[in-house]
Amino acid sequence: MTDLEIIDEIQKVRNKNNVNWMDILKIAFTYAPEETRKIFKRITNDDNVINELSKKLAHNNSILLIGPGESVKDLDLNTPHLTLAFSGNFRTFQDVNFIPNYYSFLDPNTLTYLYNDYKQEKFSSGFLKDLKEKTVLIYNDFQINGTFYNYGFTTSRGKEWMDNEFKNEIFPSIKSLFKESIQINSVLTNDYLIDYQEEILKIFKHDQKHTIIKDPDDKFSKFLLPLIFCCFPNVNNIYSIGFGDFESPRYNCSIKDTNDYKLYKESFDEIKPKLSNYLIQTRKKITFLNPQSYFNQL
Repeated sequence: MTDLEIIDEIQKVRNKNNVNWMDILKIAFTYAPEETRKIFKRITNDDNVINELSKKLAHNNSILLIGPGESVKDLDLNTPHLTLAFSGNFRTFQDVNFIPNYYSFLDPNTLTYLYNDYKQEKFSSGFLKDLKEKTVLIYNDFQINGTFYNYGFTTSRGKEWMDNEFKNEIFPSIKSLFKESIQINSVLTNDYLIDYQEEILKIFKHDQKHTIIKDPDDKFSKFLLPLIFCCFPNVNNIYSIGFGDFESPRYNCSIKDTNDYKLYKESFDEIKPKLSNYLIQTRKKITFLNPQSYFNQL
């Protein structure tokens, strides 16, 4: 028999066997309906889990990046892609019943929002349980103490705060909330044309022209995308929402000033040619689900 003939025979037998299973199901519902219904419900629930895992398998080469911008309000809660959140507004995620697969950050001060909300019991037990079971924290070796400053970054709370309160109290508490914590080793660079397969994050050197406090550097193109290239080398399709919304303030944020966005644009414009070239060379594609994103030039 040829391969196709064998496959045809298997299909015929499977069709017959499906009828046999339906006959068993009819007998079960006839003579033990309540017991059968309970088992059937468990089977249905397991099938739903398999379907969700199948969706993830089908989209295992894609990831959705979720930022703090206004467009995040249009987030598809049933997205089939892997998700990585880059926003400290976890109360918004709780409000819409959304749990990301991954979470990462740049400025350690961002974690104080999550820390304070946790300490003030702003999160439900169900949300914390889901976070602990489903979300992985990704952070960099230079972010957990004053080494952050050696990389040219700053925080509004200062180096002493990082070496003490953040390192010894805040960050350990935050780590305990997640399913797993992955620390990435980092080196400084000034180019995209490098190999990201080495599992070492090449983070763009923070030049003196831009500082987080006074002259914000663009985190999306100079930090987050390199993080994706490093940690998810098999991902070729990157989707984004909540990034590049420079015409409106951040979603659910008390600070409405958008004056710094001009500097974010300048920072992105500087790196755009190198980033565009890298995407072409590696055949990676970025799709912005918020068409008005400033980054949609890529």
